[in-house]
Amino acid sequence: MPTPVETSLRRTLGVRSSAALIVGNIIGMGVFLTPAEVARASGSGYEYLGHWVLGAFVAGAGALVAAELGMRFPHAGGDYVFLDRAYGRPIAVAWGWMSFLLSFAASIAAMAVGLGETLASTTVLAGLKGDILVLGGVHLTGVDLVGTLAVVAATALNLGSVRMVGRVQLWVAGGLLFGFSCLGMLTVARATTEIGPVLATVSTPENGATSAVGAAIAAVFFTYTGWNVLTYVGSDVKNPQRTIPRAVMLSVALVAALYLLLNVAFLLTLPLNVLRETPNAGVALAREVLGPTGGDGFAVLVALAILSGLNSSIMAGSRVALALAGDGHLWRPAGKVHPRLGTPVVALLGQAVWVVALVLTGSFGSLVTLSGSVMILLSALTVSTVFIFRRRDPGIAALPGHPFVPAVYLVFAATALVMVALSEWRWLLAGIAVFAGLALSQAWARSRAKPLETSR
Repeated sequence: MPTPVETSLRRTLGVRSSAALIVGNIIGMGVFLTPAEVARASGSGYEYLGHWVLGAFVAGAGALVAAELGMRFPHAGGDYVFLDRAYGRPIAVAWGWMSFLLSFAASIAAMAVGLGETLASTTVLAGLKGDILVLGGVHLTGVDLVGTLAVVAATALNLGSVRMVGRVQLWVAGGLLFGFSCLGMLTVARATTEIGPVLATVSTPENGATSAVGAAIAAVFFTYTGWNVLTYVGSDVKNPQRTIPRAVMLSVALVAALYLLLNVAFLLTLPLNVLRETPNAGVALAREVLGPTGGDGFAVLVALAILSGLNSSIMAGSRVALALAGDGHLWRPAGKVHPRLGTPVVALLGQAVWVVALVLTGSFGSLVTLSGSVMILLSALTVSTVFIFRRRDPGIAALPGHPFVPAVYLVFAATALVMVALSEWRWLLAGIAVFAGLALSQAWARSRAKPLETSR
C-alpha cells in the first residue's frame, strides 16, 4: 500500500507528458559519442547498425519490465519501492541512499556543467570558459555559473506544478526530436551515395576480439538507458495502469527510430574506418550538413537535450528522497508534499543545495564513477524482482514476453557490467563495498530496533 505521503501527490502526467519525460531522460550526448566505439567492433555497415537494432530490442525489454513494475506499484520512488517489496528494506534503503545522495545528484551536477561547457563551445559564448570569481583558491567560471543557474531554474520549475513540468518537458522533448530528426533526414536527403552499398561495405575491425564487441554492446546499452525514469514518479502519473505502459513503449520506439536514423546519417557521411576515429559523430555530421556554423547549431540541440535530461532527473531524484523520507530514512520534512503546490518542496530544495555544492566544488566526477557501475548491477537486481512478483501475484499487471523479456535484459546488463569491470574494477569494488556497508548498517539498525519494540 502507498504511504500517505505518496497519495498527496497529484496525478497529472498523461501519456504525452510521461513519454516526453522518458525521451528527455534517454537522449543526450551518448548517441554522438558512442558511434566510434561501436564502429571499432563492426566489420560492415550492416554489423554496425545491427548493434543499434539489438540495443533497441534490449531497451524495449527493459522498458517492458519497467512498465509492468510501474503498473504494479505506481508510487513515488521507483526501484526503492520494487526492491523493498521484493528483497526487503535494507537493500531498498541502501539503493535509495546511493541513488539520491550519489548517483542522481552527481549525474545532475554533471549535466549542469555539461550544459555550461556545451554553450561555451559556441563562438558567441566562448567567454564562459574564463574565471568570473576567485575566492579562497576556488575558481568560479562562467561554466559553473551557467550550471548553477540551470539547476536553480529547473528546480524552481519543479517546485511550481507537475502539470507545468510536463508541458515544458513536452515542448522541449518535442523540439529535441524534431531538431535531431531534421538533421538526420537532411543528411539522408542530400546523400550522394545509396545506403545499400554503404551498409554492405566491408571494413576490417580494429580489434576483432570479443572484448571489442562487448565494449560496443556496453556502449549501446548505456546510450539507451533512462527508460525507467517514469517509475520514479509513479505517484504523479494519471491513470497509471493505462498511461505507464503506453508512455514507456512509445518513448522507446521514438528514441530507437531516432537513433537508427542518426546512425544511418553517420554512415552516409563518414566511412566506417573514419567513424572509428571520430570522437563526436554529431559535430562531424552537423559541420558536414550545415557548414562552418554547424557546430554552433549542433551545440544548441545538445544544450536542449541536456536541459531535458536535467529537468527529468531533478523530478525523479526528488521522488526518491520523498519515498525515503516518508519511510523515516531521510530528514522527515523531505517526505512531505506542499499542500497547495502538490510538489515535494523540501526534497527538491535539499537536492538543489547538494547538487549546486557539487557543481561549484567540481567534486561530482568521482561520485559518478563510484555509483555508476553499481547502478548497472542494481538495475539488473530491480529487473529480477519481476520474477518474484510474478510468482506472488501472477495475474496482476502481467505484460507479454515473460520470462524471455527480463532474461534478455539481464544478459545484456551482465555484459555491460563485465565490460565496465574490466576497466573500472577498483571503482566497481568500491561502489559495491559502499552499497554493502549501507545495507548491512540498515539491517543492523533494524535488528536493534526490533528488541526495543518488543520490550515495549
